[in-house]
Amino acid sequence: MKNRFISYLAALATLFTLAACTDDEPFDTITPDDQPCILDPIFPDRTASGDLAVYQSFNRDENLNIELIVTPSRYTTVTWLLDDEPVHTGTAIDMNLQAGTYVLRVEASTASGKSTYRECLIVVNPLEGDPWSAENGLERYVAPGLEAGFTGVNLDKVAGLLLGEVPVTDFSYDAAASAITYTVPAEIAAGIYRLTLLDSEGNRYGANKVTVLTGATVLAGASTAAPGGDITLSGVKLDEVASLTIGDITVDTFSEQSATTLVFGCPQELVGGEEYTLTGTTRSGEAVLFGAADGNLYPETQILMTSEVVLWTGHFAVVNWGEANFEGVRYDLGGARVGSLLRIYFSLDPSADYCKIRLVTGGWTRLMGETDADDIVPTGDGLIEMEMTQERIDLINNNYGFMCVGHGYFVDKVTLE
Repeated sequence: MKNRFISYLAALATLFTLAACTDDEPFDTITPDDQPCILDPIFPDRTASGDLAVYQSFNRDENLNIELIVTPSRYTTVTWLLDDEPVHTGTAIDMNLQAGTYVLRVEASTASGKSTYRECLIVVNPLEGDPWSAENGLERYVAPGLEAGFTGVNLDKVAGLLLGEVPVTDFSYDAAASAITYTVPAEIAAGIYRLTLLDSEGNRYGANKVTVLTGATVLAGASTAAPGGDITLSGVKLDEVASLTIGDITVDTFSEQSATTLVFGCPQELVGGEEYTLTGTTRSGEAVLFGAADGNLYPETQILMTSEVVLWTGHFAVVNWGEANFEGVRYDLGGARVGSLLRIYFSLDPSADYCKIRLVTGGWTRLMGETDADDIVPTGDGLIEMEMTQERIDLINNNYGFMCVGHGYFVDKVTLE
């Protein structure tokens, strides 16, 4: 009995000893060498095409307001970047931005060199009545000293322009087109700049970004061509292009060449339906760059040779709504498929009192538009391009073929691509 009592006292002493060693604070296992992690908020995944997704969209009178939870919190530094420029440090940001779309990158890093990041898009919307211009394709690629322009709304309020912080001194407003044309400052360096619109009181309004290019760059016209036809390229600094190479054929003679346009004949020996690599060289020996659908510039691109089949040629006068029938296209359109392009090349009759063009079947069923108001009223020679749908193919094949009717023009050629 005595031994049992002594064992009880020993156990009780051990229990008190353990209790005395317990600390009210949890044991801290976080170290400076831990991998940093952004726990909250959850940023959106990229889209299926790999593009950044929009995380926040708000009006310009609101702020970009985000607070992060990171770990290890006491050892982690958070840096906020907008369009690759650091703008803030800390776990929370509360910042006013001009209207536009921004790439937000949040970087969490530790002194031991470990880091993580999140990326997304932030969209800041203009207020009603603000001068504003959305970023619209080719008009936002410019070159120093050249004329450029952009469209938008409320641009009559614009009294000044800035590219980044570089003033634009030469600009004008076209009310009919709701557009502004301007001369890019000659001294500006290559890069991407925020376009800022200023009103008469000096208030600043965002209008997205402008890319300043200082080398020859093709921005449009290099995706398809027809062997033997003309290729028209658009871009900047194209007057500096010395030669272009398609596949293994080099072209160094151009029918038209300016800072923004380059026209040349596509080599006849290229094969329709084949895709070729297109490259170029400037007079100074530099590579010509080509704009791609992903918004980047590359020293080469792929150009597809199309096969445009001539179905009819001549100089047929269409007067008093007479019929112009084209043998060979009356029944099968030369094997037209859905997506084929039917092109009608025409020239105006200078002696006619007016010109109207309507495309119909042999039974006078309209192929483009539903009323007289849909008739084409050209102001000069040109071509009409009609994409062939299954409905149009069936209408033509089941209604005695295809016709051009109207007044005051000549049909010169009909092709199918």
